[in-house]
Amino acid sequence: MTGSLIFVLVWAAVLFACSPAYADMAATLTEIYTDSGVPEKEQPAPSHFHGFLGVGEFHGERIVGDARRRTVLLPVVLLTYRDLVYWSISGGGAWLYRSDDRSFKAGAGVKVHPGYRPGSDPDLDGMEKRQSSFDGYINALWKTPVVDVGAAYYHDIGRVTNGDMLTIRLSHNFQITPDFRLTPNAGLEWEQSKVVNYYYGVRPGEALPDRPSYVGHDAVNYGAGVTGAYFLGRSWSLLAGIHATHLSNGISDSPIVQRRHTKVAFFGAGWTF
Repeated sequence: MTGSLIFVLVWAAVLFACSPAYADMAATLTEIYTDSGVPEKEQPAPSHFHGFLGVGEFHGERIVGDARRRTVLLPVVLLTYRDLVYWSISGGGAWLYRSDDRSFKAGAGVKVHPGYRPGSDPDLDGMEKRQSSFDGYINALWKTPVVDVGAAYYHDIGRVTNGDMLTIRLSHNFQITPDFRLTPNAGLEWEQSKVVNYYYGVRPGEALPDRPSYVGHDAVNYGAGVTGAYFLGRSWSLLAGIHATHLSNGISDSPIVQRRHTKVAFFGAGWTF
């Protein structure tokens, strides 16, 4: 299993190094599995690493710059150890407290907030590169028979924005058949003005006649979606999902943001180990 773990880590590191903007697209959907669990037909033994390793075709829209929909192949990576440590494509953490019945747990972790490069995008011509930030967070999850409630508070520990974020997540697993699972989800995300201004603001030196300078302010975004898993056996499964997000005025009023609503969908397959 050590070889599988090394492969997972190297694969994700290459992804973030090569395409951080697309990594954020994948993280939107894969992070729901932090709450709902690794998609698997049978519960694993509690004393070893287990996870999901696969690839998916993602179809979605960037928030900044050229708003055309893009399709890209990305890895889908989910990893847990004894329900204590978890890791996905965007980061990971550890549960530091669990109630006796395991309905409530709390912990801490780290997550990459992808930045972007202007590249050849004409809508970002003259903009400076925005660095990816490294966010530390505290996380809590409360599981009930009706809904799973998650919350996380993030702070940029890499000092790129020095800003904070807060997310609240709702989800629930519906086992439609022994081989088919659906997980509807919804959530809110608050972004502090420091974060919004860094990623979506336009500095005076970047302003153009058709791109005025812009100072971002606090934003509260909300979204909803659904993910699904179809189990082809004990080790293989198909995954699919769709998620839509409504962007707050603090982001959508920026001259480099072309959409108020964004959508991302994916379809993939992989191996559970």
